[in-house]
Amino acid sequence: MVFFFVFLSLVLIGLVTMGLILLAALGRGPGCPACRGTAPPIRLCWLARRLQLERRWCVECGWEGLLRRGKPRPVAPYTADAEQPWPV
Repeated sequence: MVFFFVFLSLVLIGLVTMGLILLAALGRGPGCPACRGTAPPIRLCWLARRLQLERRWCVECGWEGLLRRGKPRPVAPYTADAEQPWPV
């Protein structure tokens, strides 16, 4: 009986950890992560809305996937004059 509860708790800890890693890996905001284009939301079930997730589809490149709700993270603009971390 003790083995069952230990095994069940380890499985639950693993599932919670995987869920948190997946949630942290998802992009945030309304932009497409592939091309930074416009990605309007597609309707989702109530559970996804409760978890602050949105399924989006990019109009420009056709990407479709899950994103977290919220403001997008600031992305530093790329400039060709910027110092490269490695020689070219």
